[in-house]
Amino acid sequence: MLVLEGAPKDFRAGNSRHTGDLRVMHEAPTDVMADAYTEDEFYKNILSVTGGKT
Repeated sequence: MLVLEGAPKDFRAGNSRHTGDLRVMHEAPTDVMADAYTEDEFYKNILSVTGGKT
């Protein structure tokens, strides 16, 4: 996975420093993901962290 920072130089690393918990849906384990993370799990998780305002 690659994260590109597009902010002006003085503001770089602002939001990208918070990218440690990226959520990526996948149906089966991959080279870098240990377990499946289904669309239903993803949606439930997003609802829980946004207080249902998704």
